[in-house]
Amino acid sequence: RMFVFGGVFSIFAILASIFEENSLSLWISLAISLGFWINAFAITPVINKYRDQVLAGDEHANNKFKLFHLVSVSVFVSQLIGSSFVVLSQYF
Repeated sequence: RMFVFGGVFSIFAILASIFEENSLSLWISLAISLGFWINAFAITPVINKYRDQVLAGDEHANNKFKLFHLVSVSVFVSQLIGSSFVVLSQYF
């Protein structure tokens, strides 16, 4: 739910960037939005599948679970950095 909320909210950032004619903010907001949708509909289902396999006792699935979880967290941290840049660039 958090990724879908972030995806919807980032659409407002895209619209604000278009309205303000800020191309850098637009491209960053587009990347952030894309990251939310990829996390929500591509990465999270894979994480859940491997987590279920780990809980069922499949030890080999644990490494894949950790890898995909790391990818998801990396995307999210990148989004936080990008969002911070967009917000702070409005003040400096």
